[in-house]
Amino acid sequence: MNIIQLVHPYISTSADPFCSEREDFALTWLDGSPMAFFTGDDIPQASEVIYVKYAAKQLIKDLDSSEITTIRDDHEDLLIVGAAGQASMMRASGLTEKWGTIPNQQSNLMLWGQTQYRRFQEFLIEIRSELPVDIFPNSGWKLDQWDGK
Repeated sequence: MNIIQLVHPYISTSADPFCSEREDFALTWLDGSPMAFFTGDDIPQASEVIYVKYAAKQLIKDLDSSEITTIRDDHEDLLIVGAAGQASMMRASGLTEKWGTIPNQQSNLMLWGQTQYRRFQEFLIEIRSELPVDIFPNSGWKLDQWDGK
C-alpha cells in the first residue's frame, strides 16, 4: 500500500545500516504492482541491496466464507459502533493538514467518533460485569520448592 522506509545502499553489517535512508523516490503503481522511481542522482545498480519497509493489506484466509464466529449476535452492532467511532476519530486527525476541507468537518467527525467510541467502551464495561470470573481461582503455580500448591 505504501513504502514506510527505503534504505539505499543497505549494508546489514555496518554499525548503523539505516544511515542511508532515502526520501528521494516516488511510489507509483504499474499494472497493480508497486514501483519506486528514484528522483535523485544516486540510482541503485543491479548488484546493490535495497531495504524496503512497506505497509501491505492483510487478509485472513477464507474469512469471507466463514460461517462461525466467536462474537455473539447481540454484540455485533456495538462492535461496529466502536469500529466506526475509531475510524471517525482517525479520519478527523488526518484532516488537520488537508487543504480545502469543509468548515467544522474535523471537529464534527471527532465529536461523533468520540461519542460512538464512548458507547462502545460502556458496552465493554457492561459485558465485563456479566462474565462469571472467580477472583480467587483454585489453580495456581508453585512459588518455590517448599510451596505445596
